[in-house]
Amino acid sequence: MLREGAEGVKRATLPFPTRRDVVTLWRESQVVTRSARDRQQPRLQHSADTRPRYGVVLHPTEGDVPTETGDHRSIERLNGSRGKSMQRVRQTMLGLVMIIAIVGALALLGCSEEIQPAIINDLDNQSFTFANGVVFHPALANMPTALAFTNNSTDFALSSASGTAVGTDSLNPCVLTVTFSTYASGTGPQANNTITLNPCDFDRSNKTLIIGNGTITQISAPGVPLGS
Repeated sequence: MLREGAEGVKRATLPFPTRRDVVTLWRESQVVTRSARDRQQPRLQHSADTRPRYGVVLHPTEGDVPTETGDHRSIERLNGSRGKSMQRVRQTMLGLVMIIAIVGALALLGCSEEIQPAIINDLDNQSFTFANGVVFHPALANMPTALAFTNNSTDFALSSASGTAVGTDSLNPCVLTVTFSTYASGTGPQANNTITLNPCDFDRSNKTLIIGNGTITQISAPGVPLGS
């Protein structure tokens, strides 16, 4: 509406709003506010829904911020839990493999109550033949060699096709000290040589002698009484 002023200039004036106009404006503002809230509601519902896919329920923790593309941190926690579970499974399997290996090694060695460190009564006046004499001397490799004990197992005689060596013996471990030898130099034990046998065990079930020297282990044929 235009109204002429004192100077003759026409000025624009606005009509005073009525009560109906105020009510109409308030209702329109409520509609706009409700529309904006409805547009935000799906996003809020998605943010509150922290249930990951694949049917696994994870409880949200402080610091987790889900996004519209999915709760990536919950998925990372899920993958981390799976990784820890697989790691525990691998450790368990490794432990079982080690136990099986140890049991197998003990079985190969024949470890039982019947196998014990050799004592005087096990060896005295007995002769034990080994298919490979390398445990006594490198030159006796692949050569059958017999080891006999006398005098309460304090004396020994070592013999093979290439010679004989005799001397004294101590047990636990078995230490053979050569005092006399008919072996030519480089073909077998020589006088003053010491042969340490560890282990030096006797298998009471099979009557065999189990001896070792470094990384070499040999098992004899069943013992035979001397003079038989």
